[in-house]
Amino acid sequence: MIKLDWQNELFAEKSFGAPYRVARSHVAVRSTTIMVVVIFFVAIVPIILGFLGVWTPLDLKAIVVGIRTVTTLGVAFATSILGFLVSGFALFFAITRSDVLVLLAGVPHEKSAISRLQFILYSFMYVFLHYLLYLGVTLALSVTLSPGSVLNGTASFVRDQAPCEFRLAATVIFGASAAWLMFVLLLLKTFIWNLFQTVLIAITVGADMDSGRLKALLEALKAGSTANDEENTGGV
Repeated sequence: MIKLDWQNELFAEKSFGAPYRVARSHVAVRSTTIMVVVIFFVAIVPIILGFLGVWTPLDLKAIVVGIRTVTTLGVAFATSILGFLVSGFALFFAITRSDVLVLLAGVPHEKSAISRLQFILYSFMYVFLHYLLYLGVTLALSVTLSPGSVLNGTASFVRDQAPCEFRLAATVIFGASAAWLMFVLLLLKTFIWNLFQTVLIAITVGADMDSGRLKALLEALKAGSTANDEENTGGV
């Protein structure tokens, strides 16, 4: 069943987070989630064992240095890769024929109610939002915990004899930072694979259009789009 109201569906989302919420159930990979959880526990277990006296204990300053190291690496990685992600996304849609995009917008995805074009767009938006959020959080942590910051230089929780609650909170932040960095690394793989699949779809759809096999479908979608425009404008 083709989507004759594909134009209205494309503009259904009114906020930046709306495509992410839709894409999360379709794009998220279980193996990625498992890997992130494993990295989180691998990062914090040695520190927790140090608290319990089983492992070499770390003071809070060492944990803060670890957080700063991970976030510095994350900021450098995210800022360099984000430009690649945006340029790859823009380049694909710049070179793809508009008729191909119309066909993708009118054909529903086999695993959901959204169209194939929405699935492609939402997949990219899922990656973009994670990178932007990660970059914002890691920048905030990097600045807050930098050697010259007021917080790092004067606050009581960076002293050697800091309360256990502060050390535990820093441990969780360190584990989350390491796990999140692994997550955005794996998202890069997801982005490249989605881009690869999208290019293949565009090539095959374009070839079918050139052969005339999709001519009737394209005309039906364009006719439905014209009918929707006339209905929205009151037939003027």
